[in-house]
Amino acid sequence: MEKPTRLVLLKEIAEFLNEETELYSMMQG
Repeated sequence: MEKPTRLVLLKEIAEFLNEETELYSMMQG
C-alpha cells in the first residue's frame, strides 16, 4: 500500500489556506 502522502499534503495545504483566509478576513473587516 502507498503512503497517503498526497492526502496529507492536500490536508496541509487546505489548513494553510484556511488560516490565510481567516487572516485576510480579519484584516479586511
